[in-house]
Amino acid sequence: MRIKSTDEKIEKYKEFWNRKSVHRPMIGFDVGGYFPFQRFKTFRRFARGDILVPNMIRPHDYLNDYESFYKESVYVQDDLIKGVAPIPAIPWMELMIGCSAEIAEDSIWAKERKVRLEDLFELSINDNNVWLKKYLEFLTELVQHSNGSYPVSQPILRGISDLHGVLRGHSEALIDCLEAPEKVIEAARFLTEATLKIFEKQYDAIEPYFGGYYIEQYMLWAPDRIIRFQEDASGNFSPDIYRNIFQKFDRLIASSFPYSLIHLHNSAMDPDVRTA
Repeated sequence: MRIKSTDEKIEKYKEFWNRKSVHRPMIGFDVGGYFPFQRFKTFRRFARGDILVPNMIRPHDYLNDYESFYKESVYVQDDLIKGVAPIPAIPWMELMIGCSAEIAEDSIWAKERKVRLEDLFELSINDNNVWLKKYLEFLTELVQHSNGSYPVSQPILRGISDLHGVLRGHSEALIDCLEAPEKVIEAARFLTEATLKIFEKQYDAIEPYFGGYYIEQYMLWAPDRIIRFQEDASGNFSPDIYRNIFQKFDRLIASSFPYSLIHLHNSAMDPDVRTA
């Protein structure tokens, strides 16, 4: 079977975005998976229980694994474009806001900070943030290495309810919404500003691919800049709490770029309140 060209695949994406009538949906297959110890050989030097610190991540060490992934996936006979992102298993956003991350058996876990609610009001991420700099370094290295052969994109980045949960503790975050909703709204405002800064800064490094941009986890190409954020924790809240506290911030983030994708778990997919 003939391998489809990138131009042919781009046309299919355009049909999707333009909501054209087609005889079947686009179909794709993932190669490599999301478990870092399986996909990235360098990760195997880390021991279970290690705390991840910036100098443990040297982007150059992973380039051969990325190249092998691309060479393997490019010959998959499907409809979707394959690309790369800074190691998706690393909780980049959580690290940027001051959480620590622990190496687990097959992945990496961000640890709850348990900070006071009041301490979230002044949260900011400046250009000297060590994890932001590492993230942008990784993006830049991948862009230079790909040299336009395949798209480079952001990995998994968390949304406001997820960040509130990991900063406060997920149990504390639920209680906050009942006992101090106005303070949660103020904290969410600062988290939103920090999130938008990261999304804007990443496009200083990411370059267009065939005139558009890409989301790696979903193998999704778009004709203009696109972001992807994740609101798993939103499913913990009632529809009223989500609507009154978090929804407007999700809408603000989603509307700040020409295209956006929001990842939710099934428990959060109430169409009456979750749609941004």
